[in-house]
Amino acid sequence: LPLPRGSGREAFLSALRDKALPFLLARPPDVLLVCAGYDGLLADPLATMELSPADYGEAVRAVLDEHGFPAERVAIGLEGGYALDLEEGMPAALVETCGALIARGRRGGGETDTGSGTGLGLGDSVRECERTRDSAAS
Repeated sequence: LPLPRGSGREAFLSALRDKALPFLLARPPDVLLVCAGYDGLLADPLATMELSPADYGEAVRAVLDEHGFPAERVAIGLEGGYALDLEEGMPAALVETCGALIARGRRGGGETDTGSGTGLGLGDSVRECERTRDSAAS
């Protein structure tokens, strides 16, 4: 959904909750493929929006908690995000996104498995992402 330049958390989450998710999940798909573009971050040099990393986690929680979509049936593909700042850029937003998925998997009774055949659950994958981020920062 197109949003006006400079839109922030409230406009983004309202459009997601009130328009996009009711339409997309009216007939729940087998898998929800999220093309996660983090170029809406305020820190992004190409951004026309003013989102924070936490806003991306809140978007995932809207899908999972408010609409009841199963975390194990969400696939995320990284599409964009050009701010590489570890606190306010794409890495932080990716960790927020994956953290919301993990939290839902844990509330559901254990680690959520990605089914990727790698033997790594989603929690293992995000912990590896966090280790990589932390080592890059040092």
